[in-house]
Amino acid sequence: MCIATCKDGDCSCCLSSCDVNCDGVVDTGDIGDDIINDPSAWLCLFQSGLPEVCCADASGACCDTTRGDCTNDVFELGCTGVDLAWSQGLSCAEVSCPIPPNGACCDLARGSCQGDVLEVDCTGVDPVWSQGLSCAAVSCPIPPNGACCNVGNGECQDGVLEVDCTDAGLVWTASTACSALSCVATPLPTDVTLSLNSDGTTGVNSPTNFAGEMGSVNVAPSIPTMSRTFLVVMMLLFVTAAVAITRTRRRGIPNAT
Repeated sequence: MCIATCKDGDCSCCLSSCDVNCDGVVDTGDIGDDIINDPSAWLCLFQSGLPEVCCADASGACCDTTRGDCTNDVFELGCTGVDLAWSQGLSCAEVSCPIPPNGACCDLARGSCQGDVLEVDCTGVDPVWSQGLSCAAVSCPIPPNGACCNVGNGECQDGVLEVDCTDAGLVWTASTACSALSCVATPLPTDVTLSLNSDGTTGVNSPTNFAGEMGSVNVAPSIPTMSRTFLVVMMLLFVTAAVAITRTRRRGIPNAT
């Protein structure tokens, strides 16, 4: 618990950045029992208008055990985590915060190795860390290359690692050249039942394929609709025929005189 230590009305020790209630925030919540029960702290409060009290006892040293890094004057709430160790009222010079050992970091997916790396910094697609060893002392073989075929557009690239040929629509073949493969764009289905999947296979029908190309959709047949132009043409033909029939009839009727 934080302790207000503004003693005997001497406010020379007061700090404006003091978290009295140890909640990690300097705010009006710091005006709590610690100040109310300490008359000397009230004097400091009235003079400054702020909950200013000394609270050095609330801070301490924070050690990051994964890197051996230590920070002074840290509140407990600012030093939480599995790999962080907090020591109340102590400085980094008074605590043990050893630097962890380095080692070799091998990314098996690429066959690349980096020496003198902390375990926490050994990252990659498939990283393996070996404590206290150099890259020369570990086995980090380069994986085989292969051909990477894009079944969406039929393009193929040689000398590609498997880890670099994992996007949708790409098919990787180990230790093979593009010239030895049949890498052609998979045609869109025409059976009005299936659509093209990202791996080149066919599956349940959908309005668009993985590459954004339009596919076929199996829907119930609809009644053909007539366009506006078609209806106008048909109307003109009907009127023309009606006029012709009328004229023909008139010519065939004898005069009444």
